[in-house]
Amino acid sequence: MKKWMLFLVVATFMVSANAFANLPVAEEDKGMIINVDQVADKQFVLHLANLEKQVTLIQIEDLKGRVYFNERVRNHNGYARKINLKKIPEGRYILSIKQDQKNFAQVMVVQDNKVVFSKMKERS
Repeated sequence: MKKWMLFLVVATFMVSANAFANLPVAEEDKGMIINVDQVADKQFVLHLANLEKQVTLIQIEDLKGRVYFNERVRNHNGYARKINLKKIPEGRYILSIKQDQKNFAQVMVVQDNKVVFSKMKERS
């Protein structure tokens, strides 16, 4: 029985080590990494990586230009924030992330207690 338990522990360790070895590694030359995870009704977590301590502006605005969320990130390489949209009316919004010469935008549709995101695109 002890040999069987030892075998399971060693096998689990080997599988775990192999899984971690195959994780993608962010490279500095790839630039900023943006990830959006919906966590609850009208809430999501915005993750940014590889900011290189540059000033980064994060905004959510409607199609008429009214700003509902505005935050400046300074002197950080990463950022994570849970954003609550429960108080904004249903409709279409633009999530934009600006840094130096880079400008990314994503359309968000807030409807029926959900947020649906388009694909993030770089603007020129």
